[in-house]
Amino acid sequence: MGREHTFDGGSVSGGSAGGDSAAGLSGLGSDPFGVTALVEGVAKAVALDPSMESSETLMASAVALEDARNLLEGASARVLGELETSGACDVAVGMRTAGWLAWEADGSRVKCRSRVGVARRLGWFGLFDDAMVERRVTYAHVEVLCNVANVRNRDGLREAQQSLIDLAARFTFEDWCRLVRRLAADLDQDGSYDPNDDLDANRLKLSPRGDGTADLAGRLVGDAAATVGQTLESLADDLFHRFRRDAEADPTLPMPCRATLMALALAEACRRALATDVESSKAPGVEATVVIDTDDTGNPVVEDLAGNPISNRAAGALLVDPVVRAMVLDADGVPLRLGRKVRLATPDQRHALALRDRGCVFPGCDAAPGWCDAHHQPGWQHGGTTDIESMFLLCRHHHVVTHRAGWALDDDPERPQHWMWTTPTGRVLASQRQHPSQEHRRTRPG
Repeated sequence: MGREHTFDGGSVSGGSAGGDSAAGLSGLGSDPFGVTALVEGVAKAVALDPSMESSETLMASAVALEDARNLLEGASARVLGELETSGACDVAVGMRTAGWLAWEADGSRVKCRSRVGVARRLGWFGLFDDAMVERRVTYAHVEVLCNVANVRNRDGLREAQQSLIDLAARFTFEDWCRLVRRLAADLDQDGSYDPNDDLDANRLKLSPRGDGTADLAGRLVGDAAATVGQTLESLADDLFHRFRRDAEADPTLPMPCRATLMALALAEACRRALATDVESSKAPGVEATVVIDTDDTGNPVVEDLAGNPISNRAAGALLVDPVVRAMVLDADGVPLRLGRKVRLATPDQRHALALRDRGCVFPGCDAAPGWCDAHHQPGWQHGGTTDIESMFLLCRHHHVVTHRAGWALDDDPERPQHWMWTTPTGRVLASQRQHPSQEHRRTRPG
């Protein structure tokens, strides 16, 4: 239970482990943010029984609540930013803003420290602050920008604010995040520090908990991040297919989630490493797959399959004795047809599809290429061809959804090699690409 934080004319409950030592904070003056009514409304919403509502009402409510959460986070960031700038918490109770918030609201110090950090850096980006108020960007956009900003790239990101705000309306949130992270990394590399060249930036900590379990946390950069990431993803794919075959034979067997498969993949990689006689074996044929392109000035650009940049030093380590697969792209960054009239996509075609689609193209899905089928449009049985422009990647779930009764799939008349689903209720869903277009990958905003 917490203290009652009282505004003039109302009260707001707050939790604290601080006892009565801060009783002087209970008189909080006026309530210009309408917090009293807000808390009362939220408490009413929490008390409702969702099982009594229709699915349409629940879906609409989920979107509205997410919108409200973004607005509330934005308001909180502006308040915390002002408290941090003014030093009010230190003056009033001798505490830093994050520590005071965690103590007063009985919250996580780590989360409060992160939120105050975002609020402090929001002061660097006045246009984003205004855009958040005008609802042209969400707090989630602000959080991403502030988390990648530092004193080395701050000025460059500040100059690119308006372009980034405009792009937020054109890109999906995930694609926009990749663009911002890449821009921040490029601007940071223009300075004196490149995290990909910092050997000590690689960190891994295994913390036994004393009950037979252990917590694993860490960070990898450069070629280590690419090699470990793609190795674990590949092993997780193998384990997924193994578990799926077992489940088909015995439906009572569990099907692990992706996070569990990645943990099992790490254990599998360790077992294989211990079982390998290095002196009597040969080096692996492929450690990681990277995409080599050129920017608009003709300089090489190296990325992983998710579109994340790889520094020159890391790329040099990865590209020793490489296996090179040439890929010809059109002006829109779409791979041209590779080929052969066969029923199933060839390995080269699947590489081309992975490069173009970067995963399942069903809107909102984040399944990686290794978890996807190559779907023909039109279907093979209806005269479809096994050419790149006639195929796209779908995860198994959305592949099944596509073939459900009442669903229709058509080419997008306005976007080449994009598609549209029409649901039984008539709603149209446009296909996605899980990374920014070729044009925007090559051009810095601003």
